[in-house]
Amino acid sequence: RLDVFVMSQCPFGVKALNAMEEVLSNFKGGIDFHVNYIANENGDGFSSLHGQGEVDENIRQLCAITHYTKDNKYMDYILCRNKNILGADWESCTGGNGIQTGVIKKCFEGDEGKRLLRENIKIGNGIGISGSPTWLANNKHTFSGVDAETVKSNVCKYNPGLKGCEN
Repeated sequence: RLDVFVMSQCPFGVKALNAMEEVLSNFKGGIDFHVNYIANENGDGFSSLHGQGEVDENIRQLCAITHYTKDNKYMDYILCRNKNILGADWESCTGGNGIQTGVIKKCFEGDEGKRLLRENIKIGNGIGISGSPTWLANNKHTFSGVDAETVKSNVCKYNPGLKGCEN
């Protein structure tokens, strides 16, 4: 299992998630990968280091993760957004890639998205993670890094013999 804790608009978090394209391709389904967000709940809303735009994008990404989990399909949305993470046009990252705009919009605008973020941020807050990105291998080993080789090396360090470590 590999978790990453990020802020969706953090430049280092963006680099770390971009590196996962190569890492996931290398391990070909051999990693149980989870994206977690760093934010705080404030009454009926949320706050994040980079502002409300980041909170909104965290929620949209969680909606994609929830509805497009199979084969990490949600990464298509995240990788597309990361090309212009500060831009308001998230909808251009849906549609042609099999991720439906309406599904993300309904989740984001309704209670589901807020519930997803509320539950998701409890993980990082519960174990005191505040730096983006922070990686957690096998639910117990934390490490830092933003490039594919660093992520792969740490996954292999804690999972000796995993197919793909030889690459």
